[in-house]
Amino acid sequence: MKSHTNCQNCHSPRRPIKARGLCAVCFTWQRRIDRHVARVERAKSDPGKYYLKYDASSLPLRIDKAKRVLEEFRWREEGLLTDSTDYARLEDLVRILADSCRPELDVSTYRLMERMSPQSRRLMYEVLLAVVENIPKLDPILHDGWGRWFQDRTFSPEGEEQRRAGRSLQKAYWDSVRQGDAPVQNQHGRTADSLLRQALAPKKSPS
Repeated sequence: MKSHTNCQNCHSPRRPIKARGLCAVCFTWQRRIDRHVARVERAKSDPGKYYLKYDASSLPLRIDKAKRVLEEFRWREEGLLTDSTDYARLEDLVRILADSCRPELDVSTYRLMERMSPQSRRLMYEVLLAVVENIPKLDPILHDGWGRWFQDRTFSPEGEEQRRAGRSLQKAYWDSVRQGDAPVQNQHGRTADSLLRQALAPKKSPS
């Protein structure tokens, strides 16, 4: 029988524990991180065999995205673990819904939230979060937007370090190709150059 103690990542009491002290939602994303990290290590150990097979140039981004999603789950639950909710947190959820259905909210909507008591905002937050969690999206919607996250990541020291490591791994792969120890395309017919161009192409900010 599954334990119903709080998840070690998001601290939510709403969902039963799936494995490793994590609820089912958080466990899914943590498992992605573990899988991608293992593939990075394999690609480093044998670039010729695994660089194209695992599309290694995209793995650091996938890892960082999954980590950011786990952070978002923690942020969401923080609003439920108190008896009151501040205006800014409720406003973030309203903006997510507004961006998803493309309305232009009148300023009176935000003034109304300001006039609500912290306890009323807490109840409203719980209602809106249930809606946000069921918006059909490939990746969960961030309260501060994926666009800002991508920009911060691109210009961060960690982002530059990852790019240097990626170039080093790509060089190791091409060295293997020149030595005849590596395929020049993966099982889907994609070459390293095409995969790299896809990874470096400007990303559209998710809505």
